[in-house]
Amino acid sequence: MSRILPVGSAFLLAGTVAVAGVSGCGSSGEGKPEESGATVTSTQTVTEQPTPAPTPSRQTQSATPTLDAEATVEAYFAAINARDYRRAWDLGGKNLDGSYSSFEAGFADTVQDTVHIVDVHGGTVTVTLDAQQTDGTVRSFAGTYTVRDGAIVAADIRAVASPAPDESSRSYPPGPPAGGPDVDCSDLPGPVWVGPTDPHRLDADGDGIGCDIN
Repeated sequence: MSRILPVGSAFLLAGTVAVAGVSGCGSSGEGKPEESGATVTSTQTVTEQPTPAPTPSRQTQSATPTLDAEATVEAYFAAINARDYRRAWDLGGKNLDGSYSSFEAGFADTVQDTVHIVDVHGGTVTVTLDAQQTDGTVRSFAGTYTVRDGAIVAADIRAVASPAPDESSRSYPPGPPAGGPDVDCSDLPGPVWVGPTDPHRLDADGDGIGCDIN
């Protein structure tokens, strides 16, 4: 009597196994096993799983979008007013002056720059500019900045006539610059020069002097 061991049996050690036929199944031990010579070949089919294709990763854009022309000019003057001359240099000052030290020195007598965007046409930004000086005067300018790829590449800015403050006002210290915490006259030691912009609304009579006694 012969039996075939199923695939996966603990007795199956190789792909091809010789199975002996056994005669005399009693326990007397007189039966002599006969070699049948028959072989049983078991074949195990392994289905190879296809390797999944890698999921393409979404590439993150690393480039920082450049500012548009108007925003570039505004950022340029915001950097100047914050005394961040290195950023102003990178935003276009390097194209307007021969050296960084000369560029920075050009603002030594300026307390605050107030820029007004008049018009934007492509990369050309038309502005007016009031530059408050440390002596209380205000220098006014007008002209255009040319912007390309997030930086000022050229400028045509010229001084324009501005009303001069009364001679006595030249002794007044400059008022607090725009962009800082709001203040009123009780926060200041006395009259200050605020110019035509008067960012903290300290000039009641419009003469350029804030917190003066009328």
